[in-house]
Amino acid sequence: MRNTYSHGNTLSTASQLSLPNWIRARGMSFYQMSLMGGSALGAFVWGKITNSTDVTTGVVASAIFGIVALVLIRKHRIHGHEGEDLSPVCPIERPHPSRDIDPHEGPVMISIEYHIHQEQADAFRKLMAKTRGSRLKQGALSWSLFEDVEHAGKFLEYFVFETWADYLRRFDRFTADDLAMQEERHRLHIDSSPPKLTRRIATQLKH
Repeated sequence: MRNTYSHGNTLSTASQLSLPNWIRARGMSFYQMSLMGGSALGAFVWGKITNSTDVTTGVVASAIFGIVALVLIRKHRIHGHEGEDLSPVCPIERPHPSRDIDPHEGPVMISIEYHIHQEQADAFRKLMAKTRGSRLKQGALSWSLFEDVEHAGKFLEYFVFETWADYLRRFDRFTADDLAMQEERHRLHIDSSPPKLTRRIATQLKH
């Protein structure tokens, strides 16, 4: 019994440490819901099997299922990446729109233009694969990276938020690990000026 409580505490601690501050409460609510829901579902399923057969069959079936489940989820672990720093930081300059924007207006599209040396293109693509996960964790609905077919080494990253309010929340979700990736992207950018960032919001057409 003591080992069961110990493992439960370890799992709970790992779950909390793997989540950034801004989503920890929501993430832990899903964790608790899954834990309690899984226990209730398991009790129902194995109870039905035991009722239809016998206790031995039910226990053996549950043991086999447990082994199969462990094999299937062996690649999924509840912890952050080694060395990942989820401390909140906000190095991005907040926008100064030319007009008042309603928080519910949107979608909002952010584009960033990079100029990368040809020899560093593969390293840049690998870094942008990690960047995609970061953008989506910050609340982006979609993300893409485009390469200019007429200008070698010119890339355009874009990501979209549902509303202006969702975009502004991004500033509270930026972590030290995101900052490290940003600095790495800027190191690969070969222009003297920083990557060009443009913010656009969907316009409402009048009929």
